[in-house]
Amino acid sequence: MKNVFADAVTAIDDRFIAEAAEAGMEIRRGRSHISRRKWTVVPIAAALFAMAMFVVNAAAPVDLGFYLAAAFGDSYEMLDEMTSMPEPVAYRSSGEEIKLEMKGLVGDCQVVNVFVDVTVAAECGIPGEKYRPVMDLSDTGLPWETNLAAYGTSARVLGKTQNGDGSTTYACMLSLHAEDGVMASKYVVTCEGIAGWDTDYTDYHTMVEGKWTMAFSLNYNDLTEVLYPGIEGVMYGTYWGAVSEERTAEDVDAIEVTVDEVRFSPLSIGIYFSADLKYRDFFSEYMIEDIYLTKEDGTVITRRDYIVGPDKMLIRLKEEDQTWAELSEDEIADNHIELAGGGGGYNLREGEQYHGHHIFTFSAPLPVDEIESVTIGGLTIPLN
Repeated sequence: MKNVFADAVTAIDDRFIAEAAEAGMEIRRGRSHISRRKWTVVPIAAALFAMAMFVVNAAAPVDLGFYLAAAFGDSYEMLDEMTSMPEPVAYRSSGEEIKLEMKGLVGDCQVVNVFVDVTVAAECGIPGEKYRPVMDLSDTGLPWETNLAAYGTSARVLGKTQNGDGSTTYACMLSLHAEDGVMASKYVVTCEGIAGWDTDYTDYHTMVEGKWTMAFSLNYNDLTEVLYPGIEGVMYGTYWGAVSEERTAEDVDAIEVTVDEVRFSPLSIGIYFSADLKYRDFFSEYMIEDIYLTKEDGTVITRRDYIVGPDKMLIRLKEEDQTWAELSEDEIADNHIELAGGGGGYNLREGEQYHGHHIFTFSAPLPVDEIESVTIGGLTIPLN
């Protein structure tokens, strides 16, 4: 069945993909049309041939050394099997001021990172260092693509190069998390111009404005391990309005959950759980603060913002009084891997249960074989 669905996706005429991307983005963002917009669509026969090549060569790593090192550090070789180089199936352009070039991507079943070069023509005359492309990554809006862009997109500039012809190239990474999975779909990279701050950070404005778009298919190897632990336990959270330095046990509440699924790879970890409808106030009013991975040697990998600066955040739940404790320096794994970003949410999908999830990415590739467990909200889930 999966192969049949994949064939159906790749057989769609790319004119419809372009039109769906146009309509989907306009509906979601409510933006007006921009003049001089044009689509360049790769002929369907060529696109299908390219897709056939994708299937054959998906396991072959592409040369993304600069981009992966800038995003994930020196151990990026661990991600080689998860990379690919798709050929865009359609382009749209507001003019010649900006050009997009796909460099490759890396991902798993719930996270995708897309590397794109954005070249800005010399005549645009970008001043200073505080200007950068305004970038977005989204699904094309086709009917089966639900919740794919639920978290929105984060975009980073990994490097900036002044070219010999006077143009400027920005090396960018766009990331998207999705609870329903990111595979077997087509995506759109959008650049809406170059914007930035003036020298004293008092005025943010757009220098180059328009819309430049590139549609492509995902085609990397998914190395995600999926566990179905079925663990039942208690998960704790802290009231949103509580001040960090003044938290007490009265600010902590708990729910009974079942951990239905854990997905993890060198790129990300996702925890998916369900709880009774009676806990709806917990989902809307409390935040789950502690999340860390415990390694075989007993040290932990925790959130980046918990270990930066002299004032550590309160992270570990103390079982004796349900208050939060700090991690000591010797408890934190000394391997430069941290939980670098994440997001979560909940919904009522069926019956009388809420379904919650938290997806976190890593600042460097995770050696999954060294991980014993993940702890979230005081509940520890074995991963071995």
